[in-house]
Amino acid sequence: MAPPRPCRGVLSASSTTATPRARAPRGESRLQRHLQGAYRFDYSDTDQWPDTPICRARTILPFLAPYVTHDRDAPVSVDAPTFERSRTLGHSFTLTWDVNDTNTLKSITAYRQLRWNDLLDLDGSPLPVAHTARSTGGRDWSYNAASQELQLVGHTERFNYVGGLYYFKDSGFTYGPQNFFFNTFNFESDYGYGTKAWAAYGQADYKVTDAWTVTGGVRYTREKKELERYLGVRFDLTSPFFALTPLGTTAEHTFSATTPVLIVSYKFSDTVNAYAKYSQGFKSGGFNGEYSEVPSDFTNPAIVSATIANNIAESRTPFRPEKLKSYELGLKTSFADGRATVNVAAFENKTDDMQLSIFTAAGAAGSIIRNAGKATTRGVEIEATWAPSDALRLQASYGYLDAKYDRFMDAGVNEADNRAMIHAPKNTINLLADARIVRTALGDLRGTLDYSWTDDYYTYPYQLASSGPNYNPLRAIAGDTRVKSYGC
Repeated sequence: MAPPRPCRGVLSASSTTATPRARAPRGESRLQRHLQGAYRFDYSDTDQWPDTPICRARTILPFLAPYVTHDRDAPVSVDAPTFERSRTLGHSFTLTWDVNDTNTLKSITAYRQLRWNDLLDLDGSPLPVAHTARSTGGRDWSYNAASQELQLVGHTERFNYVGGLYYFKDSGFTYGPQNFFFNTFNFESDYGYGTKAWAAYGQADYKVTDAWTVTGGVRYTREKKELERYLGVRFDLTSPFFALTPLGTTAEHTFSATTPVLIVSYKFSDTVNAYAKYSQGFKSGGFNGEYSEVPSDFTNPAIVSATIANNIAESRTPFRPEKLKSYELGLKTSFADGRATVNVAAFENKTDDMQLSIFTAAGAAGSIIRNAGKATTRGVEIEATWAPSDALRLQASYGYLDAKYDRFMDAGVNEADNRAMIHAPKNTINLLADARIVRTALGDLRGTLDYSWTDDYYTYPYQLASSGPNYNPLRAIAGDTRVKSYGC
Protein backbone atom coordinates (compact mmCIF):
# COMPACT_ATOMS: atom_id res chain seq x y z
CA MET A 1 0.00 0.00 0.00
CA ALA A 2 1.05 3.62 -0.40
CA PRO A 3 3.02 5.22 2.46
CA PRO A 4 1.02 7.42 4.85
CA ARG A 5 1.01 11.16 4.20
CA PRO A 6 1.54 13.64 7.06
CA CYS A 7 -0.89 16.54 7.29
CA ARG A 8 -0.61 19.48 9.72
CA GLY A 9 1.38 17.54 12.27
CA VAL A 10 -1.00 14.57 12.35
CA LEU A 11 -0.05 11.33 10.66
CA SER A 12 -3.04 9.25 9.63
CA ALA A 13 -2.58 5.81 8.14
CA SER A 14 -4.47 2.64 7.39
CA SER A 15 -2.91 -0.70 8.27
CA THR A 16 -3.25 -4.11 6.68
CA THR A 17 -2.02 -7.63 7.24
CA ALA A 18 1.12 -8.92 5.56
CA THR A 19 -0.94 -10.77 2.96
CA PRO A 20 -0.21 -9.53 -0.60
CA ARG A 21 -2.86 -7.26 -2.05
CA ALA A 22 -3.66 -9.57 -4.94
CA ARG A 23 -4.47 -12.41 -2.55
CA ALA A 24 -6.64 -10.57 -0.02
CA PRO A 25 -8.18 -7.40 -1.44
CA ARG A 26 -11.42 -7.78 0.48
CA GLY A 27 -9.80 -8.20 3.91
CA GLU A 28 -7.45 -5.30 3.26
CA SER A 29 -10.28 -2.97 2.32
CA ARG A 30 -12.17 -3.84 5.50
CA LEU A 31 -9.17 -3.08 7.70
CA GLN A 32 -8.53 0.20 5.92
CA ARG A 33 -12.08 1.29 6.66
CA HIS A 34 -11.95 0.42 10.35
CA LEU A 35 -8.35 0.99 11.47
CA GLN A 36 -7.03 4.53 11.87
CA GLY A 37 -3.86 5.91 13.42
CA ALA A 38 -2.79 9.42 14.42
CA TYR A 39 0.75 10.42 15.41
CA ARG A 40 1.64 13.75 17.04
CA PHE A 41 5.00 15.28 17.84
CA ASP A 42 5.89 18.48 19.67
CA TYR A 43 9.17 20.11 20.59
CA SER A 44 9.94 23.36 22.39
CA ASP A 45 13.24 25.06 23.14
CA THR A 46 13.25 28.07 25.48
CA ASP A 47 16.28 30.11 26.49
CA GLN A 48 15.67 33.13 28.74
CA TRP A 49 18.24 35.49 30.25
CA PRO A 50 18.74 37.42 32.36
CA ASP A 51 15.97 36.78 34.91
CA THR A 52 14.64 39.60 37.06
CA PRO A 53 15.22 39.04 40.81
CA ILE A 54 12.04 38.01 42.59
CA CYS A 55 12.62 39.41 46.12
CA ARG A 56 12.82 43.19 45.91
CA ALA A 57 10.15 44.80 48.07
CA ARG A 58 11.46 44.66 51.62
CA THR A 59 14.32 43.32 53.74
CA ILE A 60 15.34 42.81 57.36
CA LEU A 61 19.03 42.80 56.43
CA PRO A 62 20.61 46.25 56.81
CA PHE A 63 23.27 45.72 54.14
CA LEU A 64 20.50 45.19 51.55
CA ALA A 65 18.69 48.45 52.38
CA PRO A 66 20.26 50.46 49.48
CA TYR A 67 18.72 48.03 46.99
CA VAL A 68 15.15 48.08 48.34
CA THR A 69 12.46 49.88 46.34
CA HIS A 70 8.69 49.73 45.90
CA ASP A 71 8.89 51.29 42.45
CA ARG A 72 8.72 49.35 39.24
CA ASP A 73 12.16 47.89 38.50
CA ALA A 74 14.06 49.62 35.73
CA PRO A 75 17.67 48.76 36.48
CA VAL A 76 18.11 45.52 38.42
CA SER A 77 21.07 44.16 40.34
CA VAL A 78 22.47 40.65 40.01
CA ASP A 79 25.72 39.05 41.02
CA ALA A 80 25.55 35.96 38.80
CA PRO A 81 24.99 35.29 35.07
CA THR A 82 21.36 34.23 35.46
CA PHE A 83 19.46 32.17 32.90
CA GLU A 84 16.58 29.73 32.40
CA ARG A 85 16.63 27.05 29.72
CA SER A 86 14.09 24.33 28.98
CA ARG A 87 13.79 21.62 26.33
CA THR A 88 10.55 19.67 25.93
CA LEU A 89 9.94 16.73 23.61
CA GLY A 90 6.69 14.81 23.20
CA HIS A 91 5.32 11.93 21.12
CA SER A 92 1.85 10.41 21.05
CA PHE A 93 0.25 7.74 18.88
CA THR A 94 -3.45 6.84 18.90
CA LEU A 95 -4.68 3.74 17.09
CA THR A 96 -8.44 3.30 16.71
CA TRP A 97 -10.13 0.11 15.51
CA ASP A 98 -13.86 -0.07 14.81
CA VAL A 99 -14.37 -3.70 15.82
CA ASN A 100 -17.97 -3.65 14.62
CA ASP A 101 -20.88 -1.23 14.40
CA THR A 102 -21.21 -0.96 18.19
CA ASN A 103 -17.68 -1.36 19.60
CA THR A 104 -14.45 0.62 19.18
CA LEU A 105 -11.06 -0.36 20.55
CA LYS A 106 -8.47 2.36 21.10
CA SER A 107 -4.77 2.32 21.99
CA ILE A 108 -3.17 5.55 23.26
CA THR A 109 0.62 5.67 23.63
CA ALA A 110 2.51 8.74 24.84
CA TYR A 111 6.05 9.75 25.80
CA ARG A 112 7.35 13.08 27.15
CA GLN A 113 10.82 14.30 28.01
CA LEU A 114 11.80 17.52 29.79
CA ARG A 115 15.16 19.06 30.63
CA TRP A 116 15.40 22.27 32.68
CA ASN A 117 18.41 24.34 33.74
CA ASP A 118 18.49 27.63 35.59
CA LEU A 119 20.71 29.90 37.63
CA LEU A 120 18.66 32.33 39.73
CA ASP A 121 19.66 35.37 41.76
CA LEU A 122 16.90 35.52 44.37
CA ASP A 123 17.89 38.53 46.45
CA GLY A 124 17.80 41.34 43.86
CA SER A 125 21.09 42.92 44.85
CA PRO A 126 24.69 42.87 43.55
CA LEU A 127 25.64 40.97 46.73
CA PRO A 128 25.88 37.14 46.87
CA VAL A 129 23.02 36.66 49.34
CA ALA A 130 20.88 33.93 47.73
CA HIS A 131 21.31 32.21 44.39
CA THR A 132 21.34 28.77 42.75
CA ALA A 133 24.83 28.33 41.35
CA ARG A 134 27.57 25.71 41.20
CA SER A 135 30.91 25.53 39.42
CA THR A 136 29.30 23.64 36.52
CA GLY A 137 26.26 25.94 36.22
CA GLY A 138 22.98 26.14 38.14
CA ARG A 139 20.10 23.83 38.95
CA ASP A 140 19.47 20.93 36.61
CA TRP A 141 16.22 18.97 36.31
CA SER A 142 15.51 16.03 34.00
CA TYR A 143 12.18 14.21 33.63
CA ASN A 144 10.80 11.38 31.48
CA ALA A 145 7.27 9.96 31.36
CA ALA A 146 5.58 7.24 29.32
CA SER A 147 1.99 5.96 29.33
CA GLN A 148 -0.08 3.33 27.59
CA GLU A 149 -3.86 3.00 27.61
CA LEU A 150 -6.20 0.44 26.07
CA GLN A 151 -9.85 1.50 25.90
CA LEU A 152 -13.05 -0.18 24.71
CA VAL A 153 -16.09 1.98 23.94
CA GLY A 154 -19.44 0.52 22.93
CA HIS A 155 -23.19 0.69 23.10
CA THR A 156 -26.38 -1.32 22.81
CA GLU A 157 -29.96 -0.16 22.61
CA ARG A 158 -30.06 0.84 26.30
CA PHE A 159 -26.38 0.70 27.34
CA ASN A 160 -23.40 2.97 26.69
CA TYR A 161 -20.18 1.68 28.20
CA VAL A 162 -16.45 2.28 28.38
CA GLY A 163 -13.70 0.23 29.98
CA GLY A 164 -9.96 0.26 29.92
CA LEU A 165 -6.51 -0.47 31.29
CA TYR A 166 -3.90 2.21 31.97
CA TYR A 167 -0.15 2.11 32.69
CA PHE A 168 2.11 5.05 33.56
CA LYS A 169 5.81 5.31 34.37
CA ASP A 170 7.94 8.36 35.07
CA SER A 171 11.31 9.24 36.55
CA GLY A 172 13.19 12.43 37.29
CA PHE A 173 16.21 13.85 39.05
CA THR A 174 17.01 17.32 40.38
CA TYR A 175 20.46 18.70 41.14
CA GLY A 176 19.74 21.69 43.36
CA PRO A 177 22.64 23.91 44.48
CA GLN A 178 21.78 26.74 46.88
CA ASN A 179 24.16 29.43 48.12
CA PHE A 180 23.40 31.89 50.92
CA PHE A 181 25.00 34.86 52.70
CA PHE A 182 28.25 35.47 50.86
CA ASN A 183 28.72 31.72 50.25
CA THR A 184 28.99 30.94 53.96
CA PHE A 185 26.16 28.41 53.59
CA ASN A 186 26.28 26.26 50.44
CA PHE A 187 23.87 23.38 49.96
CA GLU A 188 23.71 20.56 47.44
CA SER A 189 20.06 19.49 47.60
CA ASP A 190 19.57 16.56 45.19
CA TYR A 191 16.69 14.13 44.84
CA GLY A 192 15.41 11.58 42.35
CA TYR A 193 11.97 10.05 42.09
CA GLY A 194 9.99 7.55 40.07
CA THR A 195 6.44 6.28 39.69
CA LYS A 196 4.90 3.12 38.30
CA ALA A 197 1.11 3.22 38.13
CA TRP A 198 -1.53 0.75 36.96
CA ALA A 199 -5.28 1.30 36.67
CA ALA A 200 -8.38 -0.52 35.47
CA TYR A 201 -11.70 1.25 34.99
CA GLY A 202 -15.21 0.81 33.67
CA GLN A 203 -18.34 2.92 33.40
CA ALA A 204 -21.78 2.30 31.92
CA ASP A 205 -24.96 4.31 31.30
CA TYR A 206 -28.22 2.37 31.51
CA LYS A 207 -31.33 3.97 30.06
CA VAL A 208 -34.03 2.68 32.43
CA THR A 209 -36.81 4.56 30.62
CA ASP A 210 -36.90 7.37 28.10
CA ALA A 211 -36.61 9.78 31.05
CA TRP A 212 -34.45 7.96 33.63
CA THR A 213 -30.77 7.11 33.14
CA VAL A 214 -28.45 5.52 35.70
CA THR A 215 -24.67 5.70 35.36
CA GLY A 216 -22.27 3.59 37.39
CA GLY A 217 -18.51 3.28 37.26
CA VAL A 218 -15.46 2.21 39.21
CA ARG A 219 -11.69 2.65 38.92
CA TYR A 220 -8.92 0.75 40.67
CA THR A 221 -5.56 2.53 40.89
CA ARG A 222 -2.25 1.23 42.20
CA GLU A 223 0.88 3.40 42.31
CA LYS A 224 4.42 2.60 43.43
CA LYS A 225 6.53 5.65 44.38
CA GLU A 226 10.32 5.65 44.77
CA LEU A 227 12.75 8.26 46.14
CA GLU A 228 16.49 8.78 46.46
CA ARG A 229 17.85 11.74 48.41
CA TYR A 230 21.12 13.56 49.18
CA LEU A 231 21.65 16.79 51.13
CA GLY A 232 25.10 18.23 51.75
CA VAL A 233 26.35 21.47 53.27
CA ARG A 234 29.66 23.34 53.33
CA PHE A 235 30.73 26.75 54.59
CA ASP A 236 32.90 27.91 51.70
CA LEU A 237 33.31 27.11 48.00
CA THR A 238 36.35 24.81 48.28
CA SER A 239 35.68 22.43 51.18
CA PRO A 240 33.99 19.06 50.61
CA PHE A 241 30.29 18.76 51.39
CA PHE A 242 29.20 17.36 54.75
CA ALA A 243 26.25 14.98 54.31
CA LEU A 244 23.12 15.86 56.26
CA THR A 245 21.12 13.28 54.29
CA PRO A 246 23.68 10.70 53.13
CA LEU A 247 24.00 9.21 49.67
CA GLY A 248 22.07 5.95 49.51
CA THR A 249 19.01 7.32 51.33
CA THR A 250 16.16 5.67 49.42
CA ALA A 251 12.51 4.84 50.00
CA GLU A 252 9.58 3.23 48.23
CA HIS A 253 5.90 2.77 48.99
CA THR A 254 2.79 1.53 47.18
CA PHE A 255 -0.56 3.33 47.30
CA SER A 256 -3.88 2.01 46.01
CA ALA A 257 -7.54 2.99 45.95
CA THR A 258 -10.90 1.98 44.49
CA THR A 259 -13.00 4.99 43.49
CA PRO A 260 -16.66 4.64 42.38
CA VAL A 261 -19.08 7.02 40.70
CA LEU A 262 -22.90 6.93 40.59
CA ILE A 263 -25.13 9.31 38.62
CA VAL A 264 -28.92 9.35 38.35
CA SER A 265 -30.41 11.73 35.78
CA TYR A 266 -33.97 12.58 34.83
CA LYS A 267 -35.00 14.12 31.51
CA PHE A 268 -38.05 16.33 32.02
CA SER A 269 -38.10 17.24 28.33
CA ASP A 270 -35.75 17.63 25.40
CA THR A 271 -34.54 20.91 26.93
CA VAL A 272 -34.51 20.24 30.71
CA ASN A 273 -32.38 17.65 32.49
CA ALA A 274 -31.65 17.16 36.21
CA TYR A 275 -29.07 14.92 37.84
CA ALA A 276 -27.65 13.77 41.16
CA LYS A 277 -24.06 12.56 41.40
CA TYR A 278 -21.88 10.83 44.00
CA SER A 279 -18.21 10.12 43.39
CA GLN A 280 -14.96 9.44 45.17
CA GLY A 281 -11.51 10.74 44.26
CA PHE A 282 -7.94 9.80 45.11
CA LYS A 283 -4.64 11.67 44.98
CA SER A 284 -1.68 9.40 45.59
CA GLY A 285 0.76 9.88 48.45
CA GLY A 286 4.49 10.31 48.00
CA PHE A 287 7.75 11.43 49.55
CA ASN A 288 9.21 14.80 50.53
CA GLY A 289 12.32 14.89 48.39
CA GLU A 290 13.16 18.46 49.43
CA TYR A 291 13.04 18.00 53.20
CA SER A 292 16.09 19.79 54.64
CA GLU A 293 17.07 20.40 58.24
CA VAL A 294 20.36 21.91 59.44
CA PRO A 295 21.84 21.35 62.92
CA SER A 296 21.49 24.30 65.27
CA ASP A 297 25.04 23.63 66.48
CA PHE A 298 27.56 21.94 64.20
CA THR A 299 30.05 21.61 67.06
CA ASN A 300 27.69 19.36 69.06
CA PRO A 301 27.92 15.73 67.78
CA ALA A 302 24.63 14.75 69.43
CA ILE A 303 22.70 17.55 67.69
CA VAL A 304 24.36 16.76 64.35
CA SER A 305 23.57 13.03 64.65
CA ALA A 306 19.95 13.74 65.62
CA THR A 307 19.53 16.09 62.64
CA ILE A 308 20.91 13.51 60.20
CA ALA A 309 18.63 10.82 61.65
CA ASN A 310 15.60 13.12 61.34
CA ASN A 311 16.46 14.03 57.73
CA ILE A 312 16.67 10.34 56.83
CA ALA A 313 13.41 9.53 58.63
CA GLU A 314 11.54 12.44 57.02
CA SER A 315 12.81 11.48 53.56
CA ARG A 316 11.72 7.87 54.00
CA THR A 317 8.31 8.58 55.57
CA PRO A 318 5.58 8.98 52.93
CA PHE A 319 2.78 11.48 53.20
CA ARG A 320 -0.66 9.87 52.94
CA PRO A 321 -3.02 9.87 49.95
CA GLU A 322 -5.70 12.56 49.77
CA LYS A 323 -9.22 11.13 49.52
CA LEU A 324 -12.37 12.91 48.40
CA LYS A 325 -16.10 12.24 48.60
CA SER A 326 -18.18 14.48 46.34
CA TYR A 327 -21.94 15.10 46.19
CA GLU A 328 -23.55 17.16 43.43
CA LEU A 329 -27.04 18.20 42.29
CA GLY A 330 -27.52 19.90 38.96
CA LEU A 331 -30.02 21.23 36.45
CA LYS A 332 -29.30 21.85 32.75
CA THR A 333 -31.72 23.75 30.53
CA SER A 334 -31.85 25.17 27.03
CA PHE A 335 -34.52 27.31 25.37
CA ALA A 336 -35.11 29.82 22.57
CA ASP A 337 -34.47 27.08 20.00
CA GLY A 338 -31.14 26.25 21.62
CA ARG A 339 -29.83 29.82 21.56
CA ALA A 340 -29.94 30.15 25.35
CA THR A 341 -28.83 27.85 28.17
CA VAL A 342 -28.88 28.04 31.96
CA ASN A 343 -27.01 25.48 34.05
CA VAL A 344 -27.02 25.31 37.86
CA ALA A 345 -25.02 23.00 40.12
CA ALA A 346 -24.68 22.70 43.91
CA PHE A 347 -21.95 20.56 45.43
CA GLU A 348 -20.30 19.45 48.64
CA ASN A 349 -16.81 17.92 48.84
CA LYS A 350 -15.48 16.09 51.88
CA THR A 351 -11.69 15.78 51.86
CA ASP A 352 -9.68 13.53 54.16
CA ASP A 353 -5.89 13.79 54.65
CA MET A 354 -5.76 16.96 52.54
CA GLN A 355 -2.28 17.52 51.10
CA LEU A 356 -0.79 21.00 51.59
CA SER A 357 2.45 22.31 50.12
CA ILE A 358 4.43 24.19 52.78
CA PHE A 359 7.54 26.26 52.09
CA THR A 360 10.35 25.59 54.55
CA ALA A 361 13.56 27.49 55.21
CA ALA A 362 15.03 25.38 58.02
CA GLY A 363 18.28 25.05 56.10
CA ALA A 364 18.08 24.66 52.35
CA ALA A 365 14.95 26.25 50.90
CA GLY A 366 12.30 23.83 49.68
CA SER A 367 8.65 22.82 49.80
CA ILE A 368 7.22 19.77 51.53
CA ILE A 369 3.79 18.12 51.58
CA ARG A 370 1.90 17.70 54.85
CA ASN A 371 -1.45 16.00 55.47
CA ALA A 372 -3.54 18.68 57.15
CA GLY A 373 -6.58 16.63 58.12
CA LYS A 374 -10.21 17.02 57.02
CA ALA A 375 -11.95 19.77 55.08
CA THR A 376 -15.43 20.54 53.73
CA THR A 377 -16.09 22.61 50.63
CA ARG A 378 -19.60 23.65 49.60
CA GLY A 379 -20.61 25.78 46.69
CA VAL A 380 -22.99 26.79 43.92
CA GLU A 381 -22.17 27.43 40.27
CA ILE A 382 -24.47 29.15 37.76
CA GLU A 383 -23.71 29.56 34.08
CA ALA A 384 -25.88 31.19 31.39
CA THR A 385 -25.34 31.76 27.67
CA TRP A 386 -27.44 33.58 25.10
CA ALA A 387 -26.92 34.06 21.38
CA PRO A 388 -29.53 36.63 20.30
CA SER A 389 -28.14 36.47 16.76
CA ASP A 390 -25.45 34.72 14.78
CA ALA A 391 -23.25 37.79 15.28
CA LEU A 392 -23.48 38.07 19.07
CA ARG A 393 -22.87 35.69 21.97
CA LEU A 394 -23.29 36.62 25.65
CA GLN A 395 -22.11 34.56 28.60
CA ALA A 396 -22.26 34.99 32.38
CA SER A 397 -21.17 32.78 35.27
CA TYR A 398 -21.18 33.04 39.05
CA GLY A 399 -19.59 30.83 41.68
CA TYR A 400 -20.04 30.80 45.44
CA LEU A 401 -17.65 28.83 47.65
CA ASP A 402 -17.69 28.08 51.38
CA ALA A 403 -14.53 26.20 52.33
CA LYS A 404 -13.23 25.37 55.80
CA TYR A 405 -11.06 22.90 57.66
CA ASP A 406 -12.83 20.44 59.92
CA ARG A 407 -9.53 19.23 61.34
CA PHE A 408 -6.03 20.67 60.91
CA MET A 409 -3.52 18.86 63.08
CA ASP A 410 -0.40 20.90 63.89
CA ALA A 411 2.03 19.56 66.49
CA GLY A 412 -0.73 17.31 67.84
CA VAL A 413 -3.25 20.16 68.23
CA ASN A 414 -6.37 20.70 66.13
CA GLU A 415 -5.88 24.21 64.68
CA ALA A 416 -8.81 24.10 62.23
CA ASP A 417 -10.25 27.41 63.45
CA ASN A 418 -6.88 29.16 63.10
CA ARG A 419 -5.87 28.01 59.62
CA ALA A 420 -6.92 29.48 56.28
CA MET A 421 -8.22 27.43 53.37
CA ILE A 422 -5.98 28.33 50.44
CA HIS A 423 -7.08 29.39 46.94
CA ALA A 424 -10.75 29.43 47.93
CA PRO A 425 -12.33 32.82 47.03
CA LYS A 426 -15.91 33.11 48.26
CA ASN A 427 -17.30 34.78 45.12
CA THR A 428 -16.23 34.66 41.47
CA ILE A 429 -17.96 36.36 38.54
CA ASN A 430 -17.28 36.26 34.82
CA LEU A 431 -19.06 38.21 32.05
CA LEU A 432 -18.26 37.84 28.37
CA ALA A 433 -19.57 39.35 25.15
CA ASP A 434 -18.33 38.14 21.78
CA ALA A 435 -19.52 40.01 18.68
CA ARG A 436 -18.91 39.92 14.95
CA ILE A 437 -18.07 43.50 14.04
CA VAL A 438 -17.87 43.13 10.29
CA ARG A 439 -17.97 40.30 7.75
CA THR A 440 -15.94 40.48 4.55
CA ALA A 441 -14.97 38.16 1.76
CA LEU A 442 -11.65 37.61 3.57
CA GLY A 443 -13.27 36.62 6.86
CA ASP A 444 -14.85 38.00 10.03
CA LEU A 445 -13.56 40.69 12.36
CA ARG A 446 -14.71 39.90 15.90
CA GLY A 447 -14.37 41.68 19.23
CA THR A 448 -14.53 40.19 22.73
CA LEU A 449 -15.13 41.94 26.04
CA ASP A 450 -14.32 39.82 29.09
CA TYR A 451 -14.80 40.91 32.72
CA SER A 452 -13.76 38.79 35.72
CA TRP A 453 -13.98 39.30 39.46
CA THR A 454 -12.40 37.12 42.12
CA ASP A 455 -12.73 37.78 45.85
CA ASP A 456 -9.58 37.98 47.93
CA TYR A 457 -8.25 34.64 49.16
CA TYR A 458 -5.44 33.05 51.12
CA THR A 459 -2.38 31.57 49.43
CA TYR A 460 -0.79 29.99 52.52
CA PRO A 461 -2.58 28.12 55.34
CA TYR A 462 -0.70 30.02 58.06
CA GLN A 463 -1.60 33.47 56.68
CA LEU A 464 -3.16 35.99 59.07
CA ALA A 465 -4.50 38.23 56.28
CA SER A 466 -5.89 37.35 52.87
CA SER A 467 -4.25 38.29 49.60
CA GLY A 468 -5.15 41.61 48.07
CA PRO A 469 -6.15 43.66 46.33
CA ASN A 470 -9.05 41.78 44.79
CA TYR A 471 -8.48 40.68 41.23
CA ASN A 472 -10.71 42.56 38.83
CA PRO A 473 -9.38 42.55 35.26
CA LEU A 474 -11.31 43.98 32.33
CA ARG A 475 -10.00 42.75 29.01
CA ALA A 476 -11.01 44.10 25.63
CA ILE A 477 -9.89 41.98 22.70
CA ALA A 478 -10.09 42.90 19.02
CA GLY A 479 -8.32 40.64 16.56
CA ASP A 480 -4.90 39.91 18.06
CA THR A 481 -4.76 43.07 20.19
CA ARG A 482 -5.47 42.85 23.94
CA VAL A 483 -5.93 45.77 26.34
CA LYS A 484 -5.98 45.02 30.07
CA SER A 485 -6.88 47.20 33.03
CA TYR A 486 -6.65 46.27 36.69
CA GLY A 487 -8.57 47.75 39.59
CA CYS A 488 -9.62 47.10 43.18
